[in-house]
Amino acid sequence: MDIDTVMPAFNFAYKGNVDAGAVAAGQVQIRATVGATKTVVFDSGEIDLAPFSGQHLLLVALDTVNPTSRVPSPISLLVATDTAANDVTLFDTATQAGARVVHASPDAADPAAANGPVEVWATTNMTDVPLIDTFNYLDIVPAGGITHVPVAAGDYVFNVGPDVDDINQSVFTSGSLTLGQGWEYTV
Repeated sequence: MDIDTVMPAFNFAYKGNVDAGAVAAGQVQIRATVGATKTVVFDSGEIDLAPFSGQHLLLVALDTVNPTSRVPSPISLLVATDTAANDVTLFDTATQAGARVVHASPDAADPAAANGPVEVWATTNMTDVPLIDTFNYLDIVPAGGITHVPVAAGDYVFNVGPDVDDINQSVFTSGSLTLGQGWEYTV
């Protein structure tokens, strides 16, 4: 829906609150904007409220907690429910996961090339993607003051092998790892 063609459901200032009353369970989109310019600073995308039917919901805008989640939006939404087990955090639709890879094993490469460079692949949805082409012992990626590289949230398997551009030469294969939206990981 074009935000310029709709009126906001609520207006309130920093530290303000609004009692929205009953909201129909079903598909909704939550967007936070700045003032009359309607500059979107948070967009939940389409979310389904049906699982929360009959519950009281409290939505709280919180500062994003890390650089990865801060890139697309300065806020995330905590959705508190009647039971804490159902509480969720909503991130802006553009929020990814953050990854940092550390080569901390001196013998992870081909034994003939002790301490030599390795290569790292990420496999997701049955697709092998070269993640780091050449990676030396004690290297950290990313470098240069960037703490984490944004990657799509999802399930991954990581492979490490000698720097020979062949995933079949892998000497280490991780189990399946889930990288969650808005979280930062060191692998």
